[in-house]
Amino acid sequence: MNIFSGYLSCRPLTSATEQTIDAVLTIIEGDPHSTYQQIETILGISSTAINSTIHDYLNLRKRFEEGQSRRIFDVITGNESRFYHYDPELKEQSKVWMSTTDPRPTKVYRNKSAGKRMVAIFFVKSGLIKFVPLETGATVNATAGMSTHAYHKSSQPYLNEEKRE
Repeated sequence: MNIFSGYLSCRPLTSATEQTIDAVLTIIEGDPHSTYQQIETILGISSTAINSTIHDYLNLRKRFEEGQSRRIFDVITGNESRFYHYDPELKEQSKVWMSTTDPRPTKVYRNKSAGKRMVAIFFVKSGLIKFVPLETGATVNATAGMSTHAYHKSSQPYLNEEKRE
């Protein structure tokens, strides 16, 4: 005897009925780009039930269109990096007078950097697009990034004035 039979009898065993599975399949076949939220509002079932229906019963996976779409190559990303540069001591400057019995001197200090420069680097999947040294104290924001003219190997302008308008 099941002590929970009376308590659970009013609840459905699962939301994955034949009707639900067919309805989810119809929605996905109609629009392969449909989201969990869209299916949830249409059918009125939880996202957990939708997830189990799609993955367990229909055995579907959402994948990127391999080989058919080249849009991944259009994604541009960037980064700001700070590069330090040094003025190394010349060999003549590092020489010291010593007795022949003294041990060799060791240089234990590091010179301070001569300066630093902030650089914005833009790149796509296939490689570097543009390397932009910034003015002192400047950073790249959306406006500065969009006004930069960056070109790829195919000479297609990725970031230009026309695309902002």
